[in-house]
Amino acid sequence: MIAPVDRASPVIHSRDGRRVPAPAFVMIPVRHVASSVLGAILSRQPLSPAKVNFAWQTSTGAALARATDVTLQPGGTLDVHAASAHWAREVKRSRHVLLERMQALLGPDAVTRISVTA
Repeated sequence: MIAPVDRASPVIHSRDGRRVPAPAFVMIPVRHVASSVLGAILSRQPLSPAKVNFAWQTSTGAALARATDVTLQPGGTLDVHAASAHWAREVKRSRHVLLERMQALLGPDAVTRISVTA
């Protein structure tokens, strides 16, 4: 996606310290746009196991999603069952990032913590 740049400061500094004209537009990574669009779409849908699974697959990527099963408990705990101790370690290591991603897609109150078992 391309977004217009605020032209209040039309000059930027290059890495070597030279002043160069600021571009008229900057690129916004598609993953930022996709996340916000998905969050907006998902927020309008009722919370269901399919919605939770979709958010998990989107948050983790294909490999980790295949190696795990998720269940959202009524209190907001996302139970993650990993196929092996290796995958459980990977989920535990990434728990904070995954929680932020799940909350961005499902809402801040939908998932409050992630519990991992192998």
